[in-house]
Amino acid sequence: MTLRPTLFVCAGSAVWLCAAGPGTPIGQKTPADTTHPVAITTDSPAYCETLERTIDAYTHRIPPQTQTLETEGRHLCQTGHVRAGIDRLRRALVTLKHS
Repeated sequence: MTLRPTLFVCAGSAVWLCAAGPGTPIGQKTPADTTHPVAITTDSPAYCETLERTIDAYTHRIPPQTQTLETEGRHLCQTGHVRAGIDRLRRALVTLKHS
């Protein structure tokens, strides 16, 4: 019984190693890393507002599920539950992008 999980882990590790293959050494930047700025986000009310503005910029009809996520996210951010609010707003944004 213990042989199967061991083989699965080994097979998974072998696949990961093969997928990694030769490439850029760990810690070394590629040219793409230096040409695009990295957006650093924090769990802050300002980031909540940024997400809210992004959602507001969508002009097409917002599905009910997305509206619920947006409403919950706004409320959570306004009541000091910033992390949970950001989570809801991000999920709302993802559903908007895929609708």
